[in-house]
Amino acid sequence: MITSGILPNAVTIASTLPVFSNLGMILIGKSVHCFWIWHGFEANVYVETALVGLYSKFGCVGVARRLFNDMSERNVVSWNAIVSGYSDNGFEGSLLGRGIHGFAIKTGLENFQLVRTALMNMYVKGNCIDYAYFIFNEMPVKDVVAWTLMLTGLSSGRCWNKTMEHFNKMMRVEDLRLDSVALMGILSGCSRLGALKQGKRIHGLMVKSGFAEDIFVGSAVIDMYANCANLEDARIFFERLKEKDVTCWNAMIAGNGMNGYGKDAIDLFS
Repeated sequence: MITSGILPNAVTIASTLPVFSNLGMILIGKSVHCFWIWHGFEANVYVETALVGLYSKFGCVGVARRLFNDMSERNVVSWNAIVSGYSDNGFEGSLLGRGIHGFAIKTGLENFQLVRTALMNMYVKGNCIDYAYFIFNEMPVKDVVAWTLMLTGLSSGRCWNKTMEHFNKMMRVEDLRLDSVALMGILSGCSRLGALKQGKRIHGLMVKSGFAEDIFVGSAVIDMYANCANLEDARIFFERLKEKDVTCWNAMIAGNGMNGYGKDAIDLFS
């Protein structure tokens, strides 16, 4: 394009930067950044947001933050890019991460659903579950992404009772479609609590929701039954699975072992 004498514009650059980012081509991405500066293009929120995303992707969070700070205009996507950058690079619970949160509050952009969800994700990844839960409770409208993210956070943080309580509230929300992540999160909670009754309820819900053949949710069902000392149902479910991956086999082998069926575990392994 350039060798043909046609200069790319802001739309071209904003569109190509994410491609270089996803392909791991940081040197070409930096070259495009230099091209943008060298030719004196005017400030453009879409290009600058793409640059924030590019540098965040390659772990250059300091550069991404400086670019973000220098932006004359920021939109919701810009905020999502910088918050995700901190989250993906291990700054979730740090002062820098909380600084971004404070900055979002001051500018009023914290009220946007996308920004709030990104902040929740940042805190969940940093195991700052209380911060994430506070943001969740402040949301006037909670979509399935927010509900599932909070469920995942509570489950990964081993807050098993809160996980169950959160799920029960989730079930009372009308027109909320569960995904596999939500189902695995609550099944993990049932497994750790030994909550067989609730686990069976989730199993039924899983079938109703069309995840009966999902091997990832399936391995969580096997694990739940085994941890609740109901190996018979774990075996029945395992046998009925049309497709079994290594996770399903591992769950079934471990289930037999923990329930005192060592020989069966060895047979399955063989």
